[in-house]
Amino acid sequence: MPTIRSLIIGPGAIGALTCAQAQQYGPVWAYAHRPDLTLARHCLRSPEPIELNWQRLTGPSPRNDTNNDNDIDLIWTCCKAYHAQATTEALLRRFPNALAILLHNGMGPQHQLAQQFPGRLIWGTTTCGALRLDPLTYRQTGYGTSHLGLPPDAPKNSPAAAMVTRLASWQGPLALAVSDQVEQLLWQKLLINAVINPLTAALQIPNGQLLEPEFAEEIEGLCREVGQIMQHLGLAPINNPVLQVRRVAALSAENRSSMAEDVRLGRATEIDYINGFLLRAAQPFELATPFLTKWYKEIAQAGNS
Repeated sequence: MPTIRSLIIGPGAIGALTCAQAQQYGPVWAYAHRPDLTLARHCLRSPEPIELNWQRLTGPSPRNDTNNDNDIDLIWTCCKAYHAQATTEALLRRFPNALAILLHNGMGPQHQLAQQFPGRLIWGTTTCGALRLDPLTYRQTGYGTSHLGLPPDAPKNSPAAAMVTRLASWQGPLALAVSDQVEQLLWQKLLINAVINPLTAALQIPNGQLLEPEFAEEIEGLCREVGQIMQHLGLAPINNPVLQVRRVAALSAENRSSMAEDVRLGRATEIDYINGFLLRAAQPFELATPFLTKWYKEIAQAGNS
């Protein structure tokens, strides 16, 4: 079977797991968005550690005029949401035969890119996770599932559809699974992120602290507003959203959300692609969104959005 040549945007935690998986099926390059970025070399996971074999993408292209063996087949977008749209678009144009899998947090780029590149996009969401131990080492901390699927109305005989079928047989840290409900799964993750991320970031608390009674009203209000938006968009409701948020908070009780770390370190956050995306989705329906607005402003006014 032909190899798959992969390019990973965002060689961080999920990028390292992606490399550990993709390198079993072909060569891997990393698109480092800044020149001083270190590529990890080890992924610690059960039952045994994996040595990461990726190389930095340099020059105008990994291919040359006489040898196309290093062209790119698959772009994995694992970066922050605010880099996802522009970087993926640029690389899909640079490598016109490539497909892209979007594994970033938040929503927005998925729909825009699917419209720009019909038949070349695969949507994804993952519950896997990894923790950076040092510049050269990540440890897999979340052994979940990565669901892949096609955008709504995507051609069933497109190159992306064929790739999804092929990826279903891949084994590795991402635990890939094909789903015809990937949009619903993206919204489920969006809801959880819209609750846990801004609250823990604004208050600088671990996820588990949200289980305390004082946060019940905020959680219920945010879940209710997201549910109203989904209803007006014609999407299926999320079953017991408050319970799902509380379950994730309990499972990650000792963890700090990525947004909390971004705020603590003065970095840009993904709030515009989480709560901001939801607020924009609510506007055409003139829905009241006091909870979403409150927590969006808490992060945006900190100057980190």
